[in-house]
Amino acid sequence: MGERQLILYRRGALCFFAAALLLALLPVLNQARAQLGLSASIFRSVAALVLTERTAEVPILLYHHITEEPGEGGAVSVEIFNEQMTALVEAGYTAVTFADLDAFVSGDGALPDKPILITFDDGYESNYTHAYPILKEHGLKATIFVIGVSVGKNTYKETGQAMIPHFSWEQAAEMEASGVITIESHGYDLHEVAGLDEEPIRLGILRKEDESLEDYRTFLNEDCDVMQALFQEHLGKSVSVTSFPLGKNDLLSQLILVDNNMIATLTTVAETNRIVKGVPQSLHKLGRYAVGEKTDLIRLLGE
Repeated sequence: MGERQLILYRRGALCFFAAALLLALLPVLNQARAQLGLSASIFRSVAALVLTERTAEVPILLYHHITEEPGEGGAVSVEIFNEQMTALVEAGYTAVTFADLDAFVSGDGALPDKPILITFDDGYESNYTHAYPILKEHGLKATIFVIGVSVGKNTYKETGQAMIPHFSWEQAAEMEASGVITIESHGYDLHEVAGLDEEPIRLGILRKEDESLEDYRTFLNEDCDVMQALFQEHLGKSVSVTSFPLGKNDLLSQLILVDNNMIATLTTVAETNRIVKGVPQSLHKLGRYAVGEKTDLIRLLGE
C-alpha cells in the first residue's frame, strides 16, 4: 500500500469512528436539547446539515447482457433498457463515475443532488452495440467491468465452448475515449465453471480450501498484475476499481485488492451506499441493485 493511501486510510478510520460516534450520540444530544428547552427544528436542521455535508447516498445499478429481444436470465432488452435510462433522466438522476466518488471522498469534488452509478459486469459485446449508443443519446455515463481473459472472445477460454460474445480491446478503447464509458476490472481469470475448468474450481475471487495463504496471495496479485498490464497496453491507464466476480469476497481478498491500489470494490448486495468524505473505506464493498427485464427502476430506487 502506498504512503498516500495508507495516510488516507488512517485518516478515514478516524473519520469513520467520528461519524459513527456522532450518529450514536444524536439521540443523547436530542434529549439534552429537550431538557434545555432548545428548538427541535434547529437541532434537526443542524444535524441534517452535518450529515448532508459529509455524506452522500449513492445507488449503483448492475446490468449484464443487453438483447434485441425480451431479455431472460438477467438480460435486458434494448427497448426496456432505453425506457429505464429515459426514466432515470426524467426522475432527475445524474450518472456519475467512480472518479467522481473518489473526488468527493477526498474533498476535491462535489456530487449532484441525485447521483447514480450505472455498471455492467463481464464486458459483453452487446454493451458496445446496444447500451453504449443509448447511454450516449441520454447523456449518461457508465462503467463496464471486463473479464480480462474473455475480451474479444466468443468461446470459453481454450475449451471451444460457445459463450456470449465479448467486446474487443479496440471497442473498449473507443468507449473509454468517448467519456461515456469507463472500463474497469472484473478480474483477469477469476471466473471458473464446473466441468470446464480444473477441479476444484475457485468460487470467484476467494481462496480455495486447500490453497496456502502464500499461494493465494501470489495468485491474486498475479491476476491483478495481468489486468494492469492489459489496461496499460490497450487503454493507456491503470485499473482502479474491481467488481468482485459473483459478488463473493472476504477480508483477505479485499486487503489484497487495496494493496493493488483499488480505490473501490463492488459486491452484488442490493443496497444503497453511504459515501463519506474523508473515509476511503466507504468506497469498498459497495452494494448494487441487479436490474432485469421486469425491474421497475424508479420503484426500486424508492421514488
